[in-house]
Amino acid sequence: MARIDELVKQVGDERLRGELEQAVKKLRKGREFGLVFEEHVPEVIALPGLPLRVGGWAQMPDFSLRRIVSLNGDEAEVRANGGGGRSSPDEPERVVASDLTPVARFGEPIYPTLDHLGSVERGDPGAPHHMVIDSENYHALQLLLHIYAGQVDCIYIDPPYNSGATDWKYNNDYVDKEDGYRHSKWLSMMEKRLILARKLLKPNSVLVMAIDENEVNRLSLLVEQIFKEASFQMVTAVTSTGVSRDYFTRVDEYICFFVSLIALWYVKSRMTFSLIDPVIILGIVYCEEEPILTLAIGQI
Repeated sequence: MARIDELVKQVGDERLRGELEQAVKKLRKGREFGLVFEEHVPEVIALPGLPLRVGGWAQMPDFSLRRIVSLNGDEAEVRANGGGGRSSPDEPERVVASDLTPVARFGEPIYPTLDHLGSVERGDPGAPHHMVIDSENYHALQLLLHIYAGQVDCIYIDPPYNSGATDWKYNNDYVDKEDGYRHSKWLSMMEKRLILARKLLKPNSVLVMAIDENEVNRLSLLVEQIFKEASFQMVTAVTSTGVSRDYFTRVDEYICFFVSLIALWYVKSRMTFSLIDPVIILGIVYCEEEPILTLAIGQI
C-alpha cells in the first residue's frame, strides 16, 4: 500500500488525486471476512431534460460516461471517464451536444421531489391510503427517510434476480451472463438500497425478500452483514409448473424473512400487536426493468 500512496502523490490532477486518495483510504477499511465483493463504479441516474453544464458528467449514446470540458452551440468537448473509451482521459473529443444526456453520480447532490400524477379514491376519504411511486428507488428511499425514518413496519423487496438474461440494468445498460462483474454490480446496487431500508424500519420490524437460486446465497450473506441483529428464516415457494435450468427444471423460488429480535420476542411471547396505529408497509418491485415503490399505510 505504501507504493500505491507514492504513486497517488505523483498524480498531477488535484481532483483525480483526491478521488484516488479517498478510494485507497476506503480500501484500507475493507472487510477481510464475510461477503467480499468488488464495489463497482458509482451508479448514475440520467437526468433528461436538464441542461448540460461544463464540468458535469454526461452519458454517451453507448452509455459510457464523459466529463464535459466545453460547450459551443450543439458541439461539446468531452473527456473520457478514466479511459475505457475511444480516447484517453488526456485527449478530449468533440461530439454532438444533443447526443449527450446529463447524469448525476450517486453521492453527488441531488434533490428528488414527488410530482402528483393522479389518484383513485374509493371508500372513506379519511381512511389510510396507498401510494405508488414510479422512481429510481434509491432516491425515492432517500426522500421517504425525511418522512418515515424508523416508522416502517415491513418492507417487501422483489429485486431483479440477476439471471443473466438481461432482466435488469446497471447504469442504464443491461447486465448479462458475459459481464464478469455482474454479481458485484448486483451486490453494490442492493447494498446501497438495503442500508437506506434499514433506516426506515422500526426496531420491531420485518424485511421480506423474494429471490431465486442465482443470488440467494449472496443475498443472505449481504443482509446478515447489514442487519446483524435480525433472525433469518427462508422458505421455499412453488411458483410455476417448471422453468428449465440446464439439466433440471425448477418450480420454486425463495422467500427470505429477516425478523428483528424485538419482533421475534413479541411472537415467541405470544403478545398481541396493537391495531390502533396504522401499519406502514413499503414494497419495492421491478416492472419491466424499472423500479416501482408501493407505500401502503393502513391497518392489519
